[in-house]
Amino acid sequence: MTALRAAPPRVWLAVGLLFLAQALSHLDRFLPSLLIKPIKAGLHLSDFEVGLLLGPAFAVFYCTMALPAGYLADRYSRRKLLAGAIAIWCMMTMLAGFADRFGLLLLSRLGVGLGEAALTPCALSLISDWFDRSRRPRAVALMMAGTTFGSALAFLGGGPLFAYISGLPPISLPVIGSVEPWQFVFLVAGPPGLLLAAAMLAVPEPPRTERIGAAIGEDAAHHVPLGTALRFMAQRWRAFLPLVLANAGSLSIGTLSLWNTALFERSFGWDVRRYGVTAGLIYLGVGLIGYPLAGWLASRQLKAGHRDGTLRVFLLGICIVVPATIFYPLAPSGGWAAAGFACFMLGQCLCGTAGPSSLTLLTSSDVRSTTTAVYFMILSLISLVIGPVPVGLLVDWLGDPAALGTAMAIETAAIGIPAILILLFGMKAFRRGVAEVEQLIAASASREPNP
Repeated sequence: MTALRAAPPRVWLAVGLLFLAQALSHLDRFLPSLLIKPIKAGLHLSDFEVGLLLGPAFAVFYCTMALPAGYLADRYSRRKLLAGAIAIWCMMTMLAGFADRFGLLLLSRLGVGLGEAALTPCALSLISDWFDRSRRPRAVALMMAGTTFGSALAFLGGGPLFAYISGLPPISLPVIGSVEPWQFVFLVAGPPGLLLAAAMLAVPEPPRTERIGAAIGEDAAHHVPLGTALRFMAQRWRAFLPLVLANAGSLSIGTLSLWNTALFERSFGWDVRRYGVTAGLIYLGVGLIGYPLAGWLASRQLKAGHRDGTLRVFLLGICIVVPATIFYPLAPSGGWAAAGFACFMLGQCLCGTAGPSSLTLLTSSDVRSTTTAVYFMILSLISLVIGPVPVGLLVDWLGDPAALGTAMAIETAAIGIPAILILLFGMKAFRRGVAEVEQLIAASASREPNP
C-alpha cells in the first residue's frame, strides 16, 4: 500500500496550514520572552518566577503530554485532534491576557505546552499518509519552514512591538474592561489561531496507508496497543538510536543560539535591536532557501533508491552546523559572525527537514504518532539538559563574561563531533531498519484487507 502518488492542490493547501500552525506555535512560545519586562513589572514577579514562565512551564507539559497525544493520534481523527490542540493553545494564550497574578499566567503557559504537544505527532502522521516516501521530505520541509518563519516574525517584530506597547496607557475593552498593553497582546494573539483551528477541520483525513499491526500485533479495532508500539521502537533501537542522538545533538547546538543576543552584545557591541533585525532577516532569507533545498535533496536521494537518503541529508546538515557554530561565536567581527550564523541556519534547515523525514521511514501509519511523540520527547529532554545551561556554567568557570563565545564553541565541538560519528556508524543500522519496516508493511498488507 502506498500513499497518494501525485498530491492534489487540496493536500498542498493542507500542508500550508501545517506551515501556519508551526509558525503560530513558535510565535506563541516567543511572546512571554518578548514581553517579559512589562509582565515582570506589572505582576511583580521574581527572577525565579520569570525563569519558570520562560522554561519549565511550557516544557514540562509539552514533554509529558506528547505521548498521550501521539497515542490518540494513532487511533482517532488526526485533523480533529490537531484542530482541538490548536484551539486549546490559542485559548490558553488568550488566558494570559486576563492574568493578574503569577499562578494564572503559569497555568496559561502550561496549557500552551499541552496544546502544542499534539502538533508534530499529528502533522507528520498526516503528511506520511498524504505523500509516498519519496515525496514526503518536500512536504515536511514546507511544514518545518514555519518554525523559522515564526522565529523571523518574532525577531523582526519583537523590538518594534516592545517599543510600541511600552508607551501605551491601559487599554479599555468592551465587556473585559481595562487591561495593560502586554495583556492586550496576548488577547489579540489568540483569535487568528482559532480561525486556523477551524480551517484545519477542512483538511482531508487520509486513510492510514502503511500499516504493520497485523504483523506485530493489534487489537480487535485494528489499533496497535501502546506497549506494542513502544516495544516496536525498543526492538529496533539500533536503527532509532543514531537518529535520536544525532538529532538531539543538532537540536542542542541549535538552542545555543539563545545566547546570541548576549554574544553579539558582549563580543561585537551590537544592541538588541540590531541583532534582532539581523537574526530575523537571516531566519527569513536562509529559511526560504534552506528548507526547499533540504526537501529537494532528500527526495532526490530517495528516488535514487537510497534508503538512507534522508539521513545523508542530515549528515550534510550537521557537518555544516558544527563548524559554523564553532566559527561564528569566535568570529573577528559582527559581520563575520552573522555570516557564520547564516551558515549555521542553512545546516539547521537540512537537519530540521531530514530528521523528521527519516523518522517517517522507520515507522508505519498505525504507530507513527506514538513513535514521533516518544522521539521528540526524548529530543526535548536531552536538549534541556545539554543545551544552553552548560554554556553558562562554563562561562562562570572561566570567570569572564567575554568568554561566552569560547564556551559556545567548546560545547558545540563536544556535542557535534560525537553526533557526526554516531550518525556515520549508525547509517547501516538505519538502512536495515527501513528495509525491515517496509517488509512488515508488505507482510501486514498481505494478511488483512485495506481498512
